[in-house]
Amino acid sequence: IYSTDAGGLCHRPMGFPNDRALVMGGAVAAGFLQIYTDLFRVRGAELDSATCVEEFLWALARAKGLKWEIVRQDWLPFFVAMHRKIGPPATPPVLCFRVANRRLLDSPEGACVHPRLVP
Repeated sequence: IYSTDAGGLCHRPMGFPNDRALVMGGAVAAGFLQIYTDLFRVRGAELDSATCVEEFLWALARAKGLKWEIVRQDWLPFFVAMHRKIGPPATPPVLCFRVANRRLLDSPEGACVHPRLVP
């Protein structure tokens, strides 16, 4: 299983995986992506003490003997994006990137993409 760090693109790493983009092979996916069933069937102190979804998934992978590698943010780059209505109803929506701004792109705290690649 491959994912980036939960810190997000251009941010300082947090030390545990991001659950928004996972890359894995078919055999691994078949054994790993039974999360709801595993919530009730797989036992372990690490699973019980997980404080967020990312920690639970990471602990579940370990409990199943799967290798999970956290890769550089710029290997699987993404920003969470949304369109927002700002202004009068007739105004078109504006594309916004969550937790990303020009200052962060110009002076990233972690692995990033070139600012010219972001609209």
